[in-house]
Amino acid sequence: MRTLKIGARNQTKLAAPFEGGGIAHVQSTIPAQGIHGSSLHDQISFSRRHMPSIAQIGGAVEKSFVMEDWHLIGPDYDRTLMAWFENFNTGWDQLKAKYGERFYRLWKYYLLYCAGSFQARHVRLWQNHLLEARRSPGSYRTIW
Repeated sequence: MRTLKIGARNQTKLAAPFEGGGIAHVQSTIPAQGIHGSSLHDQISFSRRHMPSIAQIGGAVEKSFVMEDWHLIGPDYDRTLMAWFENFNTGWDQLKAKYGERFYRLWKYYLLYCAGSFQARHVRLWQNHLLEARRSPGSYRTIW
């Protein structure tokens, strides 16, 4: 199975069929209201990129793929981000000489901002499984 990320820069790459009738596993963070390119998350972590909407993902894949599974996995993702923050914060003494206080403040803010965004459901985390359109029906079994 091939894992791809989708966004403004690589939507067209995903729409190209895979050799041998492959499966694409796509994990996407999507804004709850379809807002593109304006969130703090985009500005801090993905310069010149944005979180794709459901419509953008669908438009990028519909000609070459069949959407086989589409699952929301984000309702508990804030706990993952909080665990990352706790690990980062706990290990900071070993990192601070190399990265400095500005880096610490930025990552602390980013991880906590993202955790809050998932907890408030301002963003969603989705996993999709796409089959190449010419793949034979019934050749994929869901993992859910």
